[in-house]
Amino acid sequence: VTHADDAVHAPPKRQRQANKSLQDYVVNESLGQREANIEQECKRLFFNIIDSILGEIAVRFSECNSKYMAALNALDPGNEDFLNAEKVRPLLDLTKTEMVESQFTVAREYWQTWCTDQDEKVTLVKLVSNYSTVFQAMPVVLTALKHALTFGASTVRKLFFNVEECIFRAQT
Repeated sequence: VTHADDAVHAPPKRQRQANKSLQDYVVNESLGQREANIEQECKRLFFNIIDSILGEIAVRFSECNSKYMAALNALDPGNEDFLNAEKVRPLLDLTKTEMVESQFTVAREYWQTWCTDQDEKVTLVKLVSNYSTVFQAMPVVLTALKHALTFGASTVRKLFFNVEECIFRAQT
């Protein structure tokens, strides 16, 4: 039995030193050690957030998604490729809609002949609402325009939601 006065004191812990080979890097994980330097901790959080955002951007702007964005762009009345059947094809393939190139050719000719002289900028929403009776004769074109309205809005909303989610996860 030992008394409190007889207890052997443990030698003081040696002072920690940062690994000199890692001083130019930000370490994301360690084995039980805590970094006392708040600046290093902020850098770690910052780079984790940037990595999450870059990962999300890589997914959003992959080759496949770029084709879909080009298809949506080809359904924008202000674009020079407006109603270009080959550019729109990936979107129609995605939605399993049969491509009828002749409908796009007729719609493009109609648009260039009758609708390009307008003073105000025509948006996709105005185009579908003002010319839906014309496009009813070209159901594949009308379907593609409606898809562009749906996918365009949901894609932008989802992109910003995922970026906000990455930042929120990094903060917690």
